[in-house]
Amino acid sequence: MMKQVSKPLEHGRGVPKYLQLAAILRRDILENRLAPGEKLKSVRELANLHDSNKATVSQTMRHLASEGLVELKEKKGCFVREQSPRSAAVVFDRNIYDPNRTPYTSLLLQELEERFEEQGWICRPLLNTSPWAWEEFREALKNRQFDVVVSVSSEFDEQMLAIMRQVDIPAVGVFCLDGFDHFVDLDWFELGRRAVDALMAAGARRIGLIHGPEQFGREKGPSAGYQAGLAAQGIAFDPALVRCVSFQQSAGREAVASLLDQAAELDGLIVADELLMQGVAHELVSRPVRVPDELVVASQVSVRKDDPFIVPVIQLHHNVTQQALRLVELAVALNARKHTANSMIRIPPTIYDFGLHLHAGRQVAEGGRVNIR
Repeated sequence: MMKQVSKPLEHGRGVPKYLQLAAILRRDILENRLAPGEKLKSVRELANLHDSNKATVSQTMRHLASEGLVELKEKKGCFVREQSPRSAAVVFDRNIYDPNRTPYTSLLLQELEERFEEQGWICRPLLNTSPWAWEEFREALKNRQFDVVVSVSSEFDEQMLAIMRQVDIPAVGVFCLDGFDHFVDLDWFELGRRAVDALMAAGARRIGLIHGPEQFGREKGPSAGYQAGLAAQGIAFDPALVRCVSFQQSAGREAVASLLDQAAELDGLIVADELLMQGVAHELVSRPVRVPDELVVASQVSVRKDDPFIVPVIQLHHNVTQQALRLVELAVALNARKHTANSMIRIPPTIYDFGLHLHAGRQVAEGGRVNIR
């Protein structure tokens, strides 16, 4: 076993101690100073060695395990994993470990981990929610610690893009990101258009829209699809029926309250984000409005459920499994240099109705698919 040299962790750097220790051990693993299959020192020994505590060391081990660098064996210890010849960094800038707050991102990570594992790759989730985390990511880029980047973040600056070009690391965006030539995204335009069709089929005529910031291309976003859907139905667009808010539950709740208070005769609502819909649902159950008798609601969802939002909802299913599959296929092809042209893959939503009685001769059985063009 290699002798692990004592290195006290620094106080007051602004970088959590567990990440400082993770950086030390990661470097030892990637530079082969710790061999595959080798057992690391115990939690107590590492704490003493680095002038830390057992809680910090345990957090470090879990962090390295999430990156696929070590394996935690109950009652046996922590061991260096056999390294895959390929690894993918999946970069997030929001909390991915709370499925109640961010169901899409947590589900996407799970799907990506499974799809990359099928290809024999290691999937390394990187949660970049602070300046020191981004700095650690930049250093990892410079040292080419992974073979491809899958970004679920919109915060890549020109410096990081330049580093990726310099070290020749291909990148795939989960959204249409500035500086990225390849992405796989939900077709948000089609979500807006098809939601209008579904609500019209359910009898709605005065339809509102709640959506998040369209930072990935306004002409391809849900607002543009919503307007196109209304135009196809011969309905004039009314900007007073649209709320563009931040991606937060509280914002969804405030937006629907504003629409209900200010938009007379509102009988249909599109919510173009699952997190916003959670806030909308909580506001609706506190109101005397009956759903779907008085207000028919259609919402984007990541995973199809019988009752995901307390109130009945026409679901515009975002097929995360299909998105992850296409992301991994594209990432592997880019790494093998088998794909050079720009890739803009958009996955259309699937629409499901649960127990809503559709009008205009388009009734479906409970839990069935709505037959919308």
